[in-house]
Amino acid sequence: MLAVLALAFTGCVAVQDTRPYPPAPPAPVPPPPRPPPANRSELLGRREVDFKADRDVIEVGRHEGLFRKLRVVIRGAPIQLRDMKVIFTDNSVFDPVTRDHLLREDSAYVFDLPGHRRAIKRITFLYRSINRREGKATVLVFGER
Repeated sequence: MLAVLALAFTGCVAVQDTRPYPPAPPAPVPPPPRPPPANRSELLGRREVDFKADRDVIEVGRHEGLFRKLRVVIRGAPIQLRDMKVIFTDNSVFDPVTRDHLLREDSAYVFDLPGHRRAIKRITFLYRSINRREGKATVLVFGER
């Protein structure tokens, strides 16, 4: 019986199926790109620093929001920062500068605020520009959420 089946199949020719296949499903569409993260820092104030000892106050207020850090950016010339105080809306004081610091031109310094997030009432500075040849410095203060 096997011999008969073998003889019957020897004359068979393999035929390729040429029927069109159903179209492949479309490739999944990638999700739209995420929007860039919201700007988490806000300019709280900008001051020009004189060559003599200069005391400046940046009034912030509760409407500006709550912050975790302050970023102080120096532009134009180096400064000597003698004192910096952050007064919160509950009238508590944070004093991140305990002695004179020379802050370089075109640099940024970050101060972590105590607590989780704090509402700032004002920031006071005692400082001066130290290089007359480079001109006056500009100090920008950003609050980071």
